[in-house]
Amino acid sequence: MALLRGNKSKSKPSKGKDRSRKFIDLDELKMQDDFTGSDMVVRIVEINRYDDVSRLSEFTYGGTILIIDYSPVADDELIRRKVLDDIKYLGRDTGGDVAGFGKNMIILTPKGVSVDRNVVRGII
Repeated sequence: MALLRGNKSKSKPSKGKDRSRKFIDLDELKMQDDFTGSDMVVRIVEINRYDDVSRLSEFTYGGTILIIDYSPVADDELIRRKVLDDIKYLGRDTGGDVAGFGKNMIILTPKGVSVDRNVVRGII
């Protein structure tokens, strides 16, 4: 195997000359918490324990689409089963839709929003 050698000054940008990179200070970044102008909101939720499921109903009844990651409880068979059963019940109760995707992800939609279970492949 041959090693490629080149001019080291070309491979490393010199200090002070590369001013095109800009960094964002995440502490100064303001995230949008007010969704009054939106007709529909999608929230990402992570279930860390069984008690987290009870808080999902206020979002679903409010018309929010929830993408739920239940990876933290996926290894415990009993808790995983209870979490999934409660989410399915909540979907039926609200008139929404529930569908799994990926290994430990589920989507819960409010009334009037359906999930297409056909996978679209080969677009890109």
